[in-house]
Amino acid sequence: KQWYQRRVRGVQFMDRDILDLTAHCPPQSLPIDIPEDDAFFNTTTGKKMPMDRVSFNTKSGHWPDFPRQHINGATSWIDASQVYGISKSWSDLLRTGKDGLMAEGEDGQWSAKNKWGVPLEAKVQPKTLTYPNTKDHYLFGDRRSNENPAILALHWLFFKEHNRMARQL
Repeated sequence: KQWYQRRVRGVQFMDRDILDLTAHCPPQSLPIDIPEDDAFFNTTTGKKMPMDRVSFNTKSGHWPDFPRQHINGATSWIDASQVYGISKSWSDLLRTGKDGLMAEGEDGQWSAKNKWGVPLEAKVQPKTLTYPNTKDHYLFGDRRSNENPAILALHWLFFKEHNRMARQL
């Protein structure tokens, strides 16, 4: 079972290098009905599962011959953008500008914290329609890097290895 979990996290880490579908702004809610007799989902807390649609080309989807086209916010090739960012401005935010190092936090062990309030997660909170406070999250190349401990650990590993190699050079 452990090998399976590692493989799932590894694939999840790599797919973030080539695929990034962000929530549409303003949010387009498309809740999914949960049947009352569903054995998996607890329907006592609500009869609908919240779901937000992803960003799309607003010129698409108006007729059957031209269906809705979703926008991929990441590059479509394996280029380590989940480590280094998908744009120059994002990459500049992650770097110190000295000796090829990526910016470290105050403790020197983790990457810098998100003191600028960069929207690291595009998941709108369903009840308030607001973004979560991400100022205590760590900055890595992918805005979803703080999503769960396993992905956070992989981002940390690549961050530490980058700085180790930069110092060695």
